Amino acid sequence: LTDNTSATEGPLTQDELPVGKAVKAVQYTLTSADRAKAPSGWVLQGSTDGTSWRDLDKRGGESFAYDQQTRVFSVARPG
Repeated sequence: LTDNTSATEGPLTQDELPVGKAVKAVQYTLTSADRAKAPSGWVLQGSTDGTSWRDLDKRGGESFAYDQQTRVFSVARPG
């Protein structure tokens, strides 16, 4: 949820998390708005400098069972 509500929807192509220090991504969640419009694939990337990025988790063929469903995903390559 980028706006803290599952009642809204919109395309998300990129979202940067300003954490202010190095953290290790281990899990993340995605919440669908309308399951018919929910993404079926995506790539989670991480960077240590904001310039060079590496894939941490890559998904395809995913689905959401119902509208406004929140799913938890474990990062394939934590970092």
